[in-house]
Parts: sequence; structure tokens; C-alpha cells
Amino acid sequence: MRKYVLATITALVFFTAASACKEKVPSCSAAMDHFYSKNCVILYGTDEVSQAEAISGCEDSKDTAKAMDCKGEYDDILKCLHGVGTNQCTTCNSEFTIYNACIGV
Repeated sequence: MRKYVLATITALVFFTAASACKEKVPSCSAAMDHFYSKNCVILYGTDEVSQAEAISGCEDSKDTAKAMDCKGEYDDILKCLHGVGTNQCTTCNSEFTIYNACIGV
């Protein structure tokens, strides 16, 4: 009986840890709403992109990400943008660099 209880607890801990690691990917709108709410902006070169343009560009990039087999990298950007805090506007630069490399930019 004791081995069964220990195995069950171990399985539950493993399942819970595995479930917690799978972070939900936010929508473009949710990610950009959060990012812009922290007084951050997306830049295209040196030009600031409006929030509406950022959401539209994000939605357009979804098809490119799928076609280029870069969906994981794309999702990482959305999760990063959705998680930035105040004064962390450049936190996601590495995610953008990785994604751009994946799609060949």
C-alpha cells in the first residue's frame, strides 16, 4: 500500500509540474495590450509602431511563423511580451532575434 501511495504522489507531482510548465500562449491583442500598457512600444527600425499596427503585424506574422516552421519561436515572443514588467521594454529582444533568424530575416 505504501509503495502505491508514493507512486501516486510522485505521479501527481510530475503531472502537476509538467502541466505548470506549459504556459498558455496569449493572443496578439492580449500580448500587445499588456506590452503597451507598460509604456513600451514596438519599433520598426527607429520608428514607433502604433498598438493597432503592432496587433495587425502580429496577426500577419502568425501565417509566416506556421509556414516557416517557426511557431514555437513566434509563441515565445507573445509569451514574453505578455510577461514584461515596468521598465522591461527590451526584455524580449532575444526572442525577436531568434524568431527573425528562424524565418530568415
